[in-house]
Amino acid sequence: MEKVLLVLIMICFSLMTISKINFICSSIIFILSLILLLKNRKEKISTSKFIVSIILSIFMVLGDILYLYNNIYNLVDSIYSVIITLYKLFGYLIVFIVMFIYIDKYLNRKEKKNKKGFKWYIEKIEKHPFITSFITIFIVYLLYMIAFYPIVLSPDPSYQIKMFFNVPTKYINYGIQRNPNVFMTNHHPILQTYLIGWFLSFGRLVLNDNFGLFMYTLFQSIIYISVLSYTIKFLYEHKIKTKYLLILIGIYTIVPMFPFYTVSAVKDTLYTAFMIIFVLKIYDFIDKYKDNAISIKEILFLFLISLLISLFRNNGLYVVLITLFLLIFYTKKNKIKIISLFIMIFISMYSFNNILIPYLGISDGSIREMLSVPFQQTARLAKYHDDIISNKDKKIIDKVLTYDTLSNRYDMELADPVKNKFNKYTTSEDLKEYFIVWGKYLLKEPVCYINATLNNTYGYIYPPKHNWYFYFKYDTRVTQDNLVDYHYNKLNILRKGLVYYASVFPYLPFIGLISSIGFNTWIVLILTAYLITNKKSKYILVLIPLYLSILICIVSPANTYFRYAMPYIYVIPCLIPLLNKKIKE
Repeated sequence: MEKVLLVLIMICFSLMTISKINFICSSIIFILSLILLLKNRKEKISTSKFIVSIILSIFMVLGDILYLYNNIYNLVDSIYSVIITLYKLFGYLIVFIVMFIYIDKYLNRKEKKNKKGFKWYIEKIEKHPFITSFITIFIVYLLYMIAFYPIVLSPDPSYQIKMFFNVPTKYINYGIQRNPNVFMTNHHPILQTYLIGWFLSFGRLVLNDNFGLFMYTLFQSIIYISVLSYTIKFLYEHKIKTKYLLILIGIYTIVPMFPFYTVSAVKDTLYTAFMIIFVLKIYDFIDKYKDNAISIKEILFLFLISLLISLFRNNGLYVVLITLFLLIFYTKKNKIKIISLFIMIFISMYSFNNILIPYLGISDGSIREMLSVPFQQTARLAKYHDDIISNKDKKIIDKVLTYDTLSNRYDMELADPVKNKFNKYTTSEDLKEYFIVWGKYLLKEPVCYINATLNNTYGYIYPPKHNWYFYFKYDTRVTQDNLVDYHYNKLNILRKGLVYYASVFPYLPFIGLISSIGFNTWIVLILTAYLITNKKSKYILVLIPLYLSILICIVSPANTYFRYAMPYIYVIPCLIPLLNKKIKE
């Protein structure tokens, strides 16, 4: 009976994406959860789990109201609204308490002995975990590589290719051009821009452009699949049961987000691969090196991975440096080595950005990329409260964001239309004046500012908000003016089949949550609660790169943007069994 109720809860949760029945589905979930709570009235949860239950309940209440009305004021705009808000808050709290009760039951169950099906494959996994995983994953991903030969070029990598060939793009207009003859900017990672360009040039030299692009796909796929295979080997070496290794291989091959991003040229694919290695190395450090000396070889490898993370996404440096900074306080034995590593990475990236980039004449990215949050707040203020903004303040805003079209450019879930009109000649004095005005209206209209930020971010904490996407369309930007001879093959039916499968997957009950951005944020919080409850708090340091990745999503220009969330979504499947083992110890 309990299993049936849990399945019904999961089905209703999946249907909450349909706005017209959102309230009905949530009410059914509350009733079913209350029945389960009464059945388990003797069960208790820890304080940390209760606190996380409250946090998740608030997330759901905020998500519901923003999903339906885009305004948190609707939570309390009438007595009826207050009653509904309290009803939902209490209802969701029951849901999450029940969730923790059943997770506890699952973790404390007596595990049955494995029935050795596919014995020959299990023996291969246990004997050669890396090679067996690599071959398995590669065979599956080969289908995608064939279907989308030579590569999936979305807008960003298409612009990167243009920049490699020194063709002007929109990005050169966003900042101050350093060299009038160089049209490349570091808005996108320079190293990846050059890698795509080098492979393309090589293919053009030996055969054709398509071949060069495919060589990049192959190069990226080998690195990416190697990292996924390494996670299997890593788990095996840390005594994780074989059945969990098989489940992980199943996730890597069946969940379409993994193979689809392998054949996509976006910077996030390799960045995510390096992030997975980084997190596992942090896990190893916490596990082994608090009181034991870490080898120079391990430090050098950590330096290499940290450098690659910093080079393949501009905000990766913050993730690395903050994580390493916190590690300094964890260990006395290796404090000097971690400090040295921190300094090495900082100097390397400072030299890269302030010596090499200027030497090559490459233009810097715009400061606007860091200001999505205040810009969205100002834009919403202009749209809904234009009458309270003085003419003097409008002129100050106009120096930075072009005020006369600001309200029309405001998109609640995307900051790009607002920041695209950022005045690249804005001075530090202009920004100072702007932030004085920004602060002035923060005090006058705080709810407006909160609404602006939450509407641009709530999908990262609210699973029913689906904005699932993956790149598959044929992008013609690089074919303009015959710059690149890029085209898909004729396997249209195969491509359509894979696209259809990927499109419906996130909406499948339970299993679809693997690709849910908000749900993966919840997992990070849930893991934190269990680590605190079971006195394994030191392993929260392993989650720091994930928390920082979530924070980067929160201050990003787009709501529920999947590739922004990849660094923590992709590492969670291999991290759960590792931390679960520690929680049980």
